[in-house]
Formats: sequence, structure tokens, C-alpha cells
Amino acid sequence: MIEEENVEEVLPETHVLLRIFNDLVERLDVAEIGFGFTLTVNGTVISGNIISRDKWFKELSKMFSTKVKFNWSDTSDPSVIGDAEKVILDAFQMMATKLNEDWKGAPKSYVYLEDADLCLSSTGQIIKMPIWCVPIEEIDGFSIGRPDFG
Repeated sequence: MIEEENVEEVLPETHVLLRIFNDLVERLDVAEIGFGFTLTVNGTVISGNIISRDKWFKELSKMFSTKVKFNWSDTSDPSVIGDAEKVILDAFQMMATKLNEDWKGAPKSYVYLEDADLCLSSTGQIIKMPIWCVPIEEIDGFSIGRPDFG
């Protein structure tokens, strides 16, 4: 992993431009602005709207609390299950909030996306994801705008 303060020294010039857009979105977070971008990562095309880290964490927390399903044995006591799920969900919420607060103001080493489409290079299959994050140093190329995958 690339250290935050040295990332511009090792990234291609085009990636520095991506970081500028990425940081712009972070500064404009109050307006809930996102820019459509298309990225390539190891042959996979990823298209989505760049969003702030704060918004990404909020969406991740929302998803975790509404979409995570716990698999318990049929013999488990429902009251114990409910308590355990609440403890796990609360712990995740606290962790996400703490990480987001700790990282505020730090340069972003990831591009955070919402409404992401992943086009798998091996099959051409499109996978839709509500949120996604990509390490900047893993991005092979990018373009402003989003393709119509149809």
C-alpha cells in the first residue's frame, strides 16, 4: 500500500488528476455532489458516481444495518439472537463512525463510488452495486462519464 503523503510521487500524472476530482468531491460533500466516472481495474470496467468518503461510510452503515442477514441455528433463542444482532450492528456503526472521523481531512487513497456498475472482463456480466471503493493505486485508467451498459 502507498503511504498517503507520497502517493502523488508514485502515481501516473493522470491519477493525480483523478485525485483532484476525488478531493473536489470530498470538499463539496455538503452539496451531495457526485461525478460520473468510469475506471478500469485489472481488466474490469467499473462505472459509478464518485462520492465523498463520509457519504460512502453513511451508505455502508445503512446497508450493513438493513441488508446483512445473520444465519443462526434453528434452535437459537430468538431473544438472544435479537440482542446479538443489535450488538453486532451497533459495533459496526461505532467502528464506521470512528474510522470516518479519524480519516477526515486525510488525503483519500480510495475512490468511493455509489450506483456502481462492474463489467466483468471474463464474461461481460454487469454487476450492480449500491456502493463500491477502489484503491487509487490499483486503477489502470479512467474517464469522466459513465457508459450505457444497456
